[in-house]
Amino acid sequence: MLQRQSPSLRKNDQVLCLIVADVRQTLRGVNPRKGRVLRECADQLADVLTDIFNISLSCTIVPTCFKITTIIPVPKKPTVSCLSDYHPITLASIIMKCFERLVMRHIKTQLPASLELLQFSYRSNQSTDDAISTTLQILNHMKFADDMNVVGLINKDDESAYREEVQELVSWCKLNNLHLNVNKTKKMVVDFRKARQDHSLLTINGSSVEMVKNTKFFGVHLTENLTWTLNTSSITKRAQQRLYFLQKLRKAHLPSPILTTFYRGTRGSILSRCITTWFGNYTIFDCKTLQRIMRTAEKINEISLPAITDITQHI
Repeated sequence: MLQRQSPSLRKNDQVLCLIVADVRQTLRGVNPRKGRVLRECADQLADVLTDIFNISLSCTIVPTCFKITTIIPVPKKPTVSCLSDYHPITLASIIMKCFERLVMRHIKTQLPASLELLQFSYRSNQSTDDAISTTLQILNHMKFADDMNVVGLINKDDESAYREEVQELVSWCKLNNLHLNVNKTKKMVVDFRKARQDHSLLTINGSSVEMVKNTKFFGVHLTENLTWTLNTSSITKRAQQRLYFLQKLRKAHLPSPILTTFYRGTRGSILSRCITTWFGNYTIFDCKTLQRIMRTAEKINEISLPAITDITQHI
């Protein structure tokens, strides 16, 4: 419940006052799946919510019920072992979002025309993505901490040089104020010897690094035996998911050039991703699996598409 208080405003300050028409328009723009009641009953709720919003602004107090949020933990990976394996999704109050949208409109009107050109927030037709793009153009080099890798050669079962490389990486992270997440750090050993031996555990800051048989590097699945069946299965699954949308466009009787453009942008890019890396060592079974997807796309588009082998020749 709101309690009226004497606001500590200066003499020339003005209190923002919302009108019923703006509140009604905002309620009608609510997502119907999440706020159907607000959308359908906008005419009945506009007067009440306008009074609540204006009292909140005049008293400089936000109702407690507006601040309550629901946090849903979404697993980051299939197997969850600790709390850090969850990604928290916050669901705020829909009424509070409408309130924020109304206040944001007022804030935008108060922005000066001489605003800095590199200020992207709260500006029409601008977003923080523009700031990121501008930053990437200015920087000549950027090191992404999530993509750091250490590759070492173990010769005659001597791991000293490899472990020194790992220790240098740990020291570099400390020097540059980067926190190395050992839980997300993986170790994979590629060993083609007939008599394979168990390798000793690798520890970083007192924590053991998990040894895996496969890992994902820039969207490509690498395995310890350097086969590409797992990568082919991943490509096939992603490409088949886009097949549904291609079929829907075909049922809408779109011309073949548009279907072909959609195929190249959604499925063709997946099939040819890092193809120069895995094409030279993939099996006949993998080739037939990928070719089967392309033949299905040919039937939908009613055009001839290049084979996998032809794609590599043009790269």
